[in-house]
Amino acid sequence: MSNKNVPHISADREIDDLINDAVIKFKNNKSIENCLLEINGDENKFNCWASDMELGEKDYVLLESVDVFLIPEDISEIFEDYGMDLKSDADILKFIASHIKDESSFWESAIYYKIDEICIGVKCEIRGQNGPHFSDLGIYSSKEQYFKSLADASYICFLDGTVVSHTSSDLISMFKKNGTEK
Repeated sequence: MSNKNVPHISADREIDDLINDAVIKFKNNKSIENCLLEINGDENKFNCWASDMELGEKDYVLLESVDVFLIPEDISEIFEDYGMDLKSDADILKFIASHIKDESSFWESAIYYKIDEICIGVKCEIRGQNGPHFSDLGIYSSKEQYFKSLADASYICFLDGTVVSHTSSDLISMFKKNGTEK
């Protein structure tokens, strides 16, 4: 197992070193809890570091599932107005997709990149004129594990308009549980 570190371009070598140390520990099945506490502990320092980095690959848009499935009381009327059937799984998926699209300005993103085949995940929230705010750096064995951790934290992850954290069946079940089976 290689422990090679990918060089970072940030001005803050302390955080770079902590991340590299955490990756090595993670690969050796050792606890990374203290590393993550130190990395995420100083919010200002972490945000300066994160802003300085070119956090690669792609942004994943997140939306708390609770927000997606805030179903208005008159849901059946809304479905009827659009000529959709509340009992049709296909129409439920159409409704979810349109609702998510309408709420896009409230999303956070989850950024990931790799160091020596280990996935580093960072959440980013745009805070108006204050710009991006980074938080919750975590280390995962793969991007799929990162997406699962986000789904477990009540997020739905999107890439290019496609849900990558849940199946269509999961989404339909969540909708029915929160909307039509109350």
